[in-house]
Amino acid sequence: MIDVFDYSAPLGLLGRLVERLLLDGHLRRLLVERGLVIKSVAESGDYARYLGPARQTIASDGAPPRR
Repeated sequence: MIDVFDYSAPLGLLGRLVERLLLDGHLRRLLVERGLVIKSVAESGDYARYLGPARQTIASDGAPPRR
């Protein structure tokens, strides 16, 4: 998974300064943490809690579901 996050603070030069000093690091940490949480949920099997029964349709062998 690759996150592409494009943002721009308003206020011209002042906004770019705030981006450099505060926002860049904060948003980078936010995306790293988000990725770690998604990975943890996916690898633990807890993903079923978030998808619900209607989306649990992929068999472990990759075959389409039987109806």
